[in-house]
Amino acid sequence: RLEQSWASIEVYSNRSFANPATVSAVAAAKAEFFGSFSTLRDSVYKANAENLPYPVSGNEWMTAATRAIDSLLTLSDVIGKATSSYAAQVEASGFNSFVASTTVLAIAILLGAFAFWIVVTRVTRPIHALTDVMSRLSGGDLELAVPSIERRDEVGQMARAVEIFREAGLSNRRLEAE
Repeated sequence: RLEQSWASIEVYSNRSFANPATVSAVAAAKAEFFGSFSTLRDSVYKANAENLPYPVSGNEWMTAATRAIDSLLTLSDVIGKATSSYAAQVEASGFNSFVASTTVLAIAILLGAFAFWIVVTRVTRPIHALTDVMSRLSGGDLELAVPSIERRDEVGQMARAVEIFREAGLSNRRLEAE
């Protein structure tokens, strides 16, 4: 498992985006664990296999093994710190994206509400008022004022057309009265 993990670590450390502290710790672990200690370990195993005296004492072996393991633990600590730092950057970036998206959404909602208000006040209400006037005109009430005549849009055109009908109705009444 150590060698499989080491292969992954070496691939990462050779990437251009690799964390510099991690690259340095990888180099130290490679020199200590896979370099010095590996050579010593191989010589100890060879001496054991050939029934030769060990090339180091027990204390020397423990010191070398401790240094080698410490280099791996240091590497693990550096990788943990680099991962934590990267996670914090991703979190900050995610939060910034969330704030930006929320802001855009709020602006879109406000623009939508403003557009709705414009449609209601500038189109729907005047059309309802004209509809009410046309209903009253059809019932014979010709003395009312037609709203929105002064407007320069389609609603104003409709209001002027209704005013023509109202005036025609008033004119018809005068003619009938005469």
